[in-house]
Amino acid sequence: MRSKIGITVTMATAALITVAAPFTAYATSNLELRRKVIISSGILTNSLTASEFVTRGEFAQMLVNATSYKSVSTQACTTAVFADVPADMNYAYAIKIAVENGWMTGYLGGVFRPDNQITLQEAARGLLALLGYTNDDFTGDQLGGRWSKFQYLDLGEDVGKQANELINVTDCINLFYNLLRTETISGKAYCTTLGYELTSDGEVNPLTIIDNSLKGPKVVPKNYSSTIMYLLT
Repeated sequence: MRSKIGITVTMATAALITVAAPFTAYATSNLELRRKVIISSGILTNSLTASEFVTRGEFAQMLVNATSYKSVSTQACTTAVFADVPADMNYAYAIKIAVENGWMTGYLGGVFRPDNQITLQEAARGLLALLGYTNDDFTGDQLGGRWSKFQYLDLGEDVGKQANELINVTDCINLFYNLLRTETISGKAYCTTLGYELTSDGEVNPLTIIDNSLKGPKVVPKNYSSTIMYLLT
């Protein structure tokens, strides 16, 4: 079961969270609003089709976008990353970052298979790695251990697929939303590593994503609901 985190905030921020709470509580039960939260965070782009299966290369980019590496992930590689990932290939630098950090792995023969569609089990490894889990945290059956931890943390909430099934864009929206509100191995909500916050009921506060670059108190208009909807559209 996912561990929820209480957040100590300033009076101004507390007021903001109180105002946003009705919206975020509704967002968790509405895929479209979850999608807008994830797109606003920059993890996914608006160009992807909901039912489209996700490739390993695309997922590597999503993982990178969910970290502080996002700002450099579009850099050009100077050499081939894998035999099947030339330097000028889309996602080449993201694949390089994902593999170097242990979020994803290649295959025997020095290939990555970036165009292969990714399974939920492969995605689970990446999400757990972002939360700080490494090989040392799983003894014996590594795959089984990771899958058990993935399920225990409820990272697959609202996905409804088995380990070996392929995942699509909609699944990734749920996976990354779940990641944002899950505790890292050090005990803090993952979204806080990106400068975002959770509401008091443990959901992602969309206002902290929208206004992440702004500091100090924020003025929320009376018709806050329609304003938030506009910003997330």
